[in-house]
Amino acid sequence: DKTTSTSAKATSTSNQIATASAKSSSSTSATAAAAQPATTSTAGVPKEQLGKRKAIIKDLINKYNNTKPKPSIVDFFQEHIHYYYNFITYESFRKALYRHATKSNIGNGTAKVTKSRNVGKAIEGNITNLAIFPTVQNLNSNASGGPPIRLIRWGILLGSSPEKAKPKWQALWHSGNGVVSAVAGLDSAGLVQTQKFIAECQLQVPYATLPQVVSTYDILLSRPDIDAVYIPLCTGDRKEWVIKAARLKKHVLCEKPCALNGKDLNEMIKVCRENKVQFMDGVMFMHSDRLIGVGNCLSSEDNVGEIKRVTSHFSLKVGPNYWKNENLADVKKEPFGCVGDLGWYCIRYTLWAMKYALPTSVSARFLTLRNKKKGDKANQIPTEFSCEMSFSKEKASASFYCSFLTELEQWVHISGEKGSVKMSDFVLPFAANNITFELSRASITSSDGVKLNVEENNRKLTIPEYSGNNMNSQEAKLFRAFNNIVLSGRIDPGWPDIALKTQKVLDACMKSAAENGKQIKVK
Repeated sequence: DKTTSTSAKATSTSNQIATASAKSSSSTSATAAAAQPATTSTAGVPKEQLGKRKAIIKDLINKYNNTKPKPSIVDFFQEHIHYYYNFITYESFRKALYRHATKSNIGNGTAKVTKSRNVGKAIEGNITNLAIFPTVQNLNSNASGGPPIRLIRWGILLGSSPEKAKPKWQALWHSGNGVVSAVAGLDSAGLVQTQKFIAECQLQVPYATLPQVVSTYDILLSRPDIDAVYIPLCTGDRKEWVIKAARLKKHVLCEKPCALNGKDLNEMIKVCRENKVQFMDGVMFMHSDRLIGVGNCLSSEDNVGEIKRVTSHFSLKVGPNYWKNENLADVKKEPFGCVGDLGWYCIRYTLWAMKYALPTSVSARFLTLRNKKKGDKANQIPTEFSCEMSFSKEKASASFYCSFLTELEQWVHISGEKGSVKMSDFVLPFAANNITFELSRASITSSDGVKLNVEENNRKLTIPEYSGNNMNSQEAKLFRAFNNIVLSGRIDPGWPDIALKTQKVLDACMKSAAENGKQIKVK
């Protein structure tokens, strides 16, 4: 009975969490051991799957040997990562990596096998486990006796919408160089919600060591075993907790919009910089390989030419349950409505296409506003919005539309003097094992001056990248990139700068709309 089985698993996981939260930190290892599946071999692989894994390994060896030119083993297995879901745990990976380290040279997350005759031996020597974690760097000692390994340890600050944090749990699991170590609610009253969140996530995407329940944000931020924090709180609460996290030397991944205004965000970034911690916002498409592909396409003068116009649209219809969340309906907590939640992506893509040049001015309109209470004009939240942006120095323009009232659309169109680039899923790629964009060079010709010949001349370009929070999806790559920055020990100032520019444009848009479309300069 699948229902009974699932219920039993959920109950078991909940019991583990209750145990973990009740015990002191001295019992962490015992709790983690209890959290391990009972039906695993000493290699951490479920016994019933050992035969299947052996067959898969044999198949992959043959594929690797037939691949020309030869990629690195880790790159090869990362491309075939769908074979390995639910096969191993972090601990089994550590042990396998140690065993393999004696057979080949491993550095900066890449296994180097110098002779082709060693390929099969290396793979059989559990290098397959390494493929799940392609970016681990050897920066820390491993108490279990394995090689030096460092995984960035994350804490999650749960807000009023914990569902938004669940995909990040899985993305971190897929990143290969990060792990969720603890989750906290605002105060002890949120312990039940925190326990439920971990139980539900652990049931679907189990970490080998059960993430701990922490009673408050302050306690989580003060823990020495937390390197970075994910802050998906309400916009009105982010400044306080980003600054607290930075002062306690925690790197920060902040949801968007990052702050209530550019002044607040500038202060947040300053504190992060002073404490030498990384700040980044959670725009996932910035880490997709498709962005690189589009960038390469735009850089060729023969494809699009000089960009003259960027148009984007991101809408997502929300139901009545959305507004039952008091924080989402509170103008003090979430004043930007659809502009902050959806328009942020449109603004960011436009800035990226314009090489991060700020628009000279913007003119925007609130098309629809929602009152928290009927007739309460002081507490109106944008639910439908449009904006026009002027880039005078670049002799270009842009526009975007965002809405909570119309159904899901997420398209962008970049128009140039010679052609255009367009995609219909620029924020969240449609479900597939690759993602695409189109290059268009439409033309009108006439051979006799009378009959017109209109040609579409579209070319679809494909990027081999999974969607839907898979191993090489943009979601996993966001965390992988963030973790790599932390592991490098060198803070990247580009990410906070991009976030601040996005916030400045957002602020100007809101000011313009509040003044009925008045042209507002962006400073």
